[in-house]
Amino acid sequence: MTGMACPTIHLCVGAAYFGSVITSRHPTGGSGAWRLTKGIDAGNTLKGVTCTASLQCVVYDGHHNTLIATNPTGGIHAWQRSTLPSENSPLAGLSCSSATACVSADQGWQVSAAA
Repeated sequence: MTGMACPTIHLCVGAAYFGSVITSRHPTGGSGAWRLTKGIDAGNTLKGVTCTASLQCVVYDGHHNTLIATNPTGGIHAWQRSTLPSENSPLAGLSCSSATACVSADQGWQVSAAA
C-alpha cells in the first residue's frame, strides 16, 4: 500500500503497487470486506489517493497520470485516466475537499490549486 483515504465510515480506498486499488464499503469487516482491483494504471505504481465526501476518488502515479472514479468500488472500468502536462514534475501529493477543489504538490516543489 502506498496510500489510503477513508472519506466516510462506509468507504476506504487504498492505492497500491502495479496500478491497483483496494476498496471496501465495510472497512472493519475483515479481509473478506476488501476488494482488490488490479491494473487501473497498468505498469505504474500508484503513489497516493484522495477522496471527497461525495465519494469521488482520485489516485495518482509518478508518471503524470491521475485516475478518477465517482464509484471507486465499481471495478476497473469505474476509473477514468487523465494525463497531466509533461512539463510539470510528477505529483508528490494531492488533496481534494470537493469534486472541484483540489490542491497538488509536484516533485519540483510547485503547488497548484484548482477550483
